[in-house]
Amino acid sequence: MTDQVPDAGHPPIRQKIILALKHRGSMTVAEMGELVGMSSMGARRHLDALVGEGWVRLEAVRHGQGRPIHRYRLAARAEELFPKKYALLATELLGYLAAERGNAIVEELFNRRGQNRLLAARARLAGLPPAEQLVALAAFLNSDGYLAELQEVEAGVFLITEHNCPICDVAAGFRAACSSELGFLQAILPEAVITREQWLADGGQSCSYRIVVAGEVQG
Repeated sequence: MTDQVPDAGHPPIRQKIILALKHRGSMTVAEMGELVGMSSMGARRHLDALVGEGWVRLEAVRHGQGRPIHRYRLAARAEELFPKKYALLATELLGYLAAERGNAIVEELFNRRGQNRLLAARARLAGLPPAEQLVALAAFLNSDGYLAELQEVEAGVFLITEHNCPICDVAAGFRAACSSELGFLQAILPEAVITREQWLADGGQSCSYRIVVAGEVQG
């Protein structure tokens, strides 16, 4: 059994417990103690701590008329601890699509994604005063995983910095995945003047956008 698992700050013994549950599906306290080489009491302490953190769940399994057996298994949250290759799969599938039907169909897919994202963002900003729209926009970007930071660099001039690109692996193969971000921001804030300051795709440390807002927002 491999001993490689992202630790998420867990000490080695809890990494081992998480990995054991991934391999075995579910285990009793006694089974876990035997596997990791500690007493049942010690195993229970670690398992219950992982339950409290949301990585493991406890379930009662009934067999016939006897008392239920309590077994531990990984909670849904624990899946994030193990490697996933969704970006690799998406890039591979888009590559097949482009080879079969041309790059235009791939660009159309990203355009559709952009339109849906635009509708969602507009719903988030609807009815807000102009000065609050930028705060709501940064929150929307954060909900998409962009680690967006909003700064007012001078009166009426703001900088939105996206410290993370949640689709960077796909964008590396298909520039259309992120090239429309400037257009997205401009569509959300049609009264503002927006320019791109940095772009991850061009070797920048982040994607950042300078936003000069309409006169009524200033002051």
